[in-house]
Amino acid sequence: MKLNSTVPLYYQIVTDIKQQIHNGILKPGHKLPAESTLCQTYQVSRVTVRNALEELCSMGIVKREPNKGHFVAKIKNRQMVNSRSMYEAIVASGRVPSSRIITMNTQPATAAQAHLFDVSLNAPVVIIYRVRFADSTPVSLEHIYLPEELFPGINPWDLEHQSLVRIMQEQFHVDIAYSNQTLTPTVPSKRQMELLHLTSKRPLVAVSSSIVNTEGRVVKYTESLQVTDVMEYTFTWNG
Repeated sequence: MKLNSTVPLYYQIVTDIKQQIHNGILKPGHKLPAESTLCQTYQVSRVTVRNALEELCSMGIVKREPNKGHFVAKIKNRQMVNSRSMYEAIVASGRVPSSRIITMNTQPATAAQAHLFDVSLNAPVVIIYRVRFADSTPVSLEHIYLPEELFPGINPWDLEHQSLVRIMQEQFHVDIAYSNQTLTPTVPSKRQMELLHLTSKRPLVAVSSSIVNTEGRVVKYTESLQVTDVMEYTFTWNG
């Protein structure tokens, strides 16, 4: 990784390691490379590496074990900081949530998906594409990715009038620890505008979201396009 000289070096290392944890490259309980290895990887001094590790420890993301090294902190069995799903947010706003399934299929996991979900290459991944509504107004388009081994026989049509998070928890007994979200402004395609009933092209919010269980495993990945002038979205950042 080539570091940017305009940003403090230790902070760039912190950001990169956090991103590796977010992407599932480094999982809870995994040992980080030795300080000397990190120095070589980032081409920085040992002082810079130590500053980065101290910062990660202070955030609670990394834990130092004397005479053993640094490890990604394990996830404690806890409720999500912000446990309200979009389904529940729509209900709380006084509207009726619903979905329309556009497509649903099962495909072999790509190398990236296999790594993300901790499954073997070509293991089946369920992919659901849907439009979500608040009353009759479209509020988002979603591509949902689920490792089939955790959700055997899941019925996508249940999502039309039920919360997927609740289905995951109640039907498949998934213990959710937290979710990571990344927000990016984007411009919708012509087809996306049609599905969202948009009459003019304007920036929307693209959200990529990973739900992680209490064992540190990603159990659901979603890429969505959200209309922010219809619904208000609140995200709680932890750490």
